Amino acid sequence: MIINGILVKTKEKLEEVIAGFDDDSKTGLRLIFDEENALTIEQKYLEQYKKRAAVKDKIMSEIATENIGRVLQGIWTESDLVALTTDFQLKDILDDLSTLSYEIAYSKVDGITNELITQEIKDGWKAKLAQYFYPVM
Repeated sequence: MIINGILVKTKEKLEEVIAGFDDDSKTGLRLIFDEENALTIEQKYLEQYKKRAAVKDKIMSEIATENIGRVLQGIWTESDLVALTTDFQLKDILDDLSTLSYEIAYSKVDGITNELITQEIKDGWKAKLAQYFYPVM
């Protein structure tokens, strides 16, 4: 929306630009701004999931890189890493990640019983997931 030659993209900017206007003009411009910027709930979820899809591979790559790093540092063996690929709890979390259900995956991380996955690792995974929740506003 452009008001008096000023591009208005946020409510804050709208309020700043219309500060000196009469009340009726303010009300009308607020309604127009809201209508122009209104997304349906479906559109908001679509935007949320597009953002999640854009970072899904990044999250999975970071976790995989960290796991390989543990092997290279001698914390885990190659056999440990291979065994993790058959861990049903981890597979379940990766399925949630694949379907962009980050909150569900997050809720399952602390329940992992595999002794290789320490609390430090769990906390790191949860931090990664939480970073990309992109809540619907």
